Amino acid sequence: MHSRPAVLILPQSRLPLDPIFFVYDNPMVSPSKPPSNCALAWERGFTARSGLSSAQPAGTRGYTVSTVAWQQCALSGCLWCRFLEKHFLQDLVHWPDWPFPRINVRVRAAESLYGESPQSIAVLLEYRQKASYKTFDLYASADDPAATYIEKRTRIPHVGAPHILNMAKTYIEECARDHEACRLVTLESTSLPSRLLDCSYPLRVRIVATNRHMRERYIALSYVWGGDQPHRTSTTNLASYIKDGIDLWTLPRTIQDAIHVTHTLGIRFLWVDSLCIIQDSQEDKHRELASMCNVYRCAYFTIDVSSASSASEGFLQDRRPLDPEAVLPFICPGDAPDETRLGNVYICRRSSEHTRGSRRDNFLLTQSQDTCTYSTTSRSSQTRRRGWCLQEALLSTRSLVFTSDTLQLRCQTITQNVGGAEHAVLLESELPRLPGFIFQPQVLSKVAGDLRRKEEIYREWREIVKDYSWRSLSEPSDKLMACAAIAEMFAPALGPDYVAGLWRNFLLNDLLWFRAYQPEPRRSARQRPEEYCCAPSWSWASAAFPIEFHRYELNKRRSSPRPLAEIVGCTVRRRHEQLHFGPVQAGGSVVIRANLLRCRYTTFTPYWQVAIYPDPDTWGPPVLNDPQVTWKRPKTTHTAYLRVEPDYEDDGDFDNLWIMPLVVSTVLYGLVVTRAESNIRRIAGIKYQKREVYRRVGVCWTKDPLAVTQFCEAASELERTLV
Repeated sequence: MHSRPAVLILPQSRLPLDPIFFVYDNPMVSPSKPPSNCALAWERGFTARSGLSSAQPAGTRGYTVSTVAWQQCALSGCLWCRFLEKHFLQDLVHWPDWPFPRINVRVRAAESLYGESPQSIAVLLEYRQKASYKTFDLYASADDPAATYIEKRTRIPHVGAPHILNMAKTYIEECARDHEACRLVTLESTSLPSRLLDCSYPLRVRIVATNRHMRERYIALSYVWGGDQPHRTSTTNLASYIKDGIDLWTLPRTIQDAIHVTHTLGIRFLWVDSLCIIQDSQEDKHRELASMCNVYRCAYFTIDVSSASSASEGFLQDRRPLDPEAVLPFICPGDAPDETRLGNVYICRRSSEHTRGSRRDNFLLTQSQDTCTYSTTSRSSQTRRRGWCLQEALLSTRSLVFTSDTLQLRCQTITQNVGGAEHAVLLESELPRLPGFIFQPQVLSKVAGDLRRKEEIYREWREIVKDYSWRSLSEPSDKLMACAAIAEMFAPALGPDYVAGLWRNFLLNDLLWFRAYQPEPRRSARQRPEEYCCAPSWSWASAAFPIEFHRYELNKRRSSPRPLAEIVGCTVRRRHEQLHFGPVQAGGSVVIRANLLRCRYTTFTPYWQVAIYPDPDTWGPPVLNDPQVTWKRPKTTHTAYLRVEPDYEDDGDFDNLWIMPLVVSTVLYGLVVTRAESNIRRIAGIKYQKREVYRRVGVCWTKDPLAVTQFCEAASELERTLV
């Protein structure tokens, strides 16, 4: 036995920039080297930096070894050398002079370390001027001596076990009691949803019609239907479901599991959309959807079923354990000052597929914060892929998230894995959040008069729309309905005039959406599908693809955007009057006073491009056969080129396209339009209108705005109708 220095990782607030590791002067008795480690790994490798005690700073430590000796140790069974070989050998064999006479191996705490214990390590292999650097996460079993120092745990396989659900209940109670941000957004005093599922007798649940005097906690369920629900509530079975109840075994597995969780946690009521809304009554649907904003917000918490793609799958199945890359010894202080114990830590590669056991989210906007940042969501979990599930996640005060790997609690303050379990999907834990003040009317009233804060909220809204556009809907006609509750929350700050997914106060900017880049694009139609034609062409709700918005700061002093057009009016007809933020009827129009510049396509690859020609014979008048139009020869003799992103590749008459410039800063942005067909004019109710009627076919921009604005001086600025 011999003494050796040990290492301490101090709290993040006390960490210097470099180094991160520390040694101390008081020796401990080291345990004997296990046969699973070679001498270098035991004395100078990972295990030599695993003990914990009070410390003094020291440099990053490591060792030097020849690649031949390293590989021989790996063949002899050293776990550490095998681990390094697995992750670094493929990189090193391509370096010059392989095999190397010596290579430096350095181990240190990863820079993203948090808390008071080493949760991650960084390993660096160096030879001359070349280096390979990788980061790994550490976790331990709850009953291992290393668990005192390693916060993350192995995955919880039995997420539906009573002791695990009771642990989750403790997390929820702590949130309700201690998290100020969560208390600010909670509306437990409001009335209950019209109907709830009574889970007092879980083998036979029944529907309860609530009244405004009832004050009870309830849980809401967010899940993917994955097809028609045969046992949904209808006008014919409602009375039976209220009086006689519903046999548990006739319900889909996901609803059965939700009833089990509700009953186990001691909550009486559960809200499930397929059972608490009369599915064959349009009147009831519209009434309940109009109050959807409060259903999830007022719930005690939401069960988020991220692991199931359909209601028949359920979500309480045992989870697959995470296979570690290696199991390495971890030297821990013993009971006596000079004693040590040997524990084990599991090590796995950190990548985009791994996250910490818990994390503090930094994008909750409170009353005292000035900026808001919205985190886009992962497409890997089922509820992150569905359009309806976005507003359910955003509006919930807290959610118990059943992922494919573990169980998480997400609230307005923090996202954490129950029991500190390792979770294999990073972005799945970064669930979307609304900024905190959106839930506070007294704060919103002040924000509404602050232009800078209003523009920040507007950018937040656009981030949400981008996220939403990636999600799928069974019925494309639900595109505006499935995000109506989110729009309702933003309305006090952005204004009541909400037109087909766009805000009247920001309409010029809202018109500049375009198709998002997709590394692996979905099969998208070359022409607009008929089911998307219920929304006007200028609304993102008419897009059958993910969208982006052009990024420019609305309030930048040096490049403040200048409007080149003016919104004269906007008309949409709501499909249902009680759904102010819901779907619209076909035929919505916006009247814009703007220039129109005739253009021609010049290239289609590698990107689409149009040109505006100075020659009148080539260019032509801005609008044909329109006696109101006056135009003159432009002063410039240079052709202007603009980059184009078409909405649909085969949409529009390529021989009759116009550019409608809208906004200019350092870049000029505008729309590409074509004449509206007669059937679209008729639907819009403007068949006999004198002004020309157009529809959008894409968006355009150029970094040479002067070339285009010179053409604007030669064209006529008239009122144009866009449908």
